[in-house]
Amino acid sequence: MDTGNPPLVLDILHQGNVIFLGIHELIPCASTVRNYSQKKIDFSLIEKLCQEIIATLDRATQPGIYHQNLDQSLRKSGQLLWDHLFNKSIKLRLQELSRGDLILSLDEELAGIPWELLYDGSDFLGLRFNVGRLIRTKRQPFVSRCRGYAERLKMLILANPTSDLEAAYQEGLHIKNKFFRHHKKIHIDFKSNHIDTLFVKKNLRDYDLVHFAGHCEYDNQNYKNTGWLFTDGRLTVGDILELGQSGPLPTLVFSNACESAKIYFSAPDYNYQKNTHSLASAFLFSATRHYIGLIWKVEDRVSLVFAETFYLYLFNGHSVGSSLRQARLELLKKFGDKTIYWSNYLLYGDPSFIIFRQYPRKNRIVFCQKERPRLKKIFSMGFAGGVVLALIIMGLRFLPSLNPSAYWNYLRARTLFFQGKNMQAVKLIEGIVKKEPFFLAAYPILADAYSRQGKLEEALHTYILYSRNSERSRNFKHLAS
Repeated sequence: MDTGNPPLVLDILHQGNVIFLGIHELIPCASTVRNYSQKKIDFSLIEKLCQEIIATLDRATQPGIYHQNLDQSLRKSGQLLWDHLFNKSIKLRLQELSRGDLILSLDEELAGIPWELLYDGSDFLGLRFNVGRLIRTKRQPFVSRCRGYAERLKMLILANPTSDLEAAYQEGLHIKNKFFRHHKKIHIDFKSNHIDTLFVKKNLRDYDLVHFAGHCEYDNQNYKNTGWLFTDGRLTVGDILELGQSGPLPTLVFSNACESAKIYFSAPDYNYQKNTHSLASAFLFSATRHYIGLIWKVEDRVSLVFAETFYLYLFNGHSVGSSLRQARLELLKKFGDKTIYWSNYLLYGDPSFIIFRQYPRKNRIVFCQKERPRLKKIFSMGFAGGVVLALIIMGLRFLPSLNPSAYWNYLRARTLFFQGKNMQAVKLIEGIVKKEPFFLAAYPILADAYSRQGKLEEALHTYILYSRNSERSRNFKHLAS
């Protein structure tokens, strides 16, 4: 479940043959001054190691391969990446933590490196931490806000749309049947066999979660032609980008299809934008909050176990990142600790975000028969006062703060912001959220003021806190698109 500890953010920026590294906790009103160290990188070596890792993942899908050797190969390549990419201070900070949420805030040029597979000598980052990726890009997303959450979410399962993958059909059907008991939290629609792209285009925006089990075809010559395969062809990256121009797509997309998060890394001196039109980035640019996909082929039995475990934890109140990590660990438990199936899955998005937060059930008070006459009289006498008190409490419940000064400072900050006095507005808003972290209306102004000042990192972190605290307080209107 959610540990309550703030996520750790690892900033990795790129300029020429140098990367800049910084690490900090994601907390309200953190210091606006952060330390960054730099490290010179041999990107030709990084590219070679990335290619070796992909080759190792490919060998795992071939029959007759002894997985112990593959495990050793993955560790060696991952450890060389660890040695070459991180400096001493970053290594020590990561090694002193046993678990928790780790957000990789990456420049787009560096997204092709399998950071989750870096090995510190004792464990992989993707097994030690709940890892999620946030990508910094020079391009402007089509939709500025993600879709909101209703009390009861809608999920669409697209299984075996081309009618030639029996295992994909069984996977989708199994997930629907197993989690039907969660009907109070989520409504699940199941669609299989002979699905065309028109159906998906018309209905995709109606759902909060989408699970795809089928073919994903990857086009090395034109990345915009990569896409999910349906009866009449592909739903391509270009199609998804077009859909995203008019409104947010599902908040969580699980593409349990081979090569659906496939990444290639080439030295950043080349035109990196040709590598960024992947299926993952298309959904992310269309306001999808979380995207899960595979970077290589995976066996049918493996994909079923992973998906089932992921949703089991997700629907029972775990964060997205924790659910994904538990699914990775389940693959090691079920198929052996020498296998490397777990390494195929990537998460884009805030790993600490909880979609289905659990709340304790209210205890029922049961009175014995002899007490009822006296209690009835007491309840009758206090009924009118109780109603008044309840109405007062209900009214206060919907206020973000009971402190009048918070409202006064918020109104002052808002006025200053619209007058262009960003520094003064930031100072006031920082004081509000430090004392009142659930005063949600303050966060957008703070983030926009940061953006005006060119403090894009602070703006990004403020929006993450805004989203996280909205979800924690179950105030979904602040997440509306």
